[in-house]
Amino acid sequence: MVVGNHIPEEVLSFLSAYIDSAFRLDILLLLMSRGERWLTAEDVARELRLFPEPVARELQALSEHGLIERSTEPAPTFRYRPSNMELDRVARLLERTYTERRTTVVTLIYSRPNDKLRGFADAFKLRGETVKNDKKTRDDK
Repeated sequence: MVVGNHIPEEVLSFLSAYIDSAFRLDILLLLMSRGERWLTAEDVARELRLFPEPVARELQALSEHGLIERSTEPAPTFRYRPSNMELDRVARLLERTYTERRTTVVTLIYSRPNDKLRGFADAFKLRGETVKNDKKTRDDK
């Protein structure tokens, strides 16, 4: 049980490792709620009222993380089936935590630094420092 705004440390670690958006979390939770039922990207998109292409990318990522199982016959289908019991245990804890503290969980997902965004910003920071250094060098001449 989640008390107050406290989020279990293992849920925080799980979010950091596997869930980079509420979009991905919604997809995982939907598959968890369907148990053994196989769903296509189109099925998931229809249930969540989303476009199939980004859903397919998220399903692939969840599969690569070992959180869901992927079948390719006759077309790619997916179901919740973590690759080990520990992933299942923490995913179930996340599911309960999300039910009790939805806003807190979503805030945590979006408040952590985004590595891609940070890299993009750092590229400008480095470039800006280089420009300043070049100007200083020119001014010194």
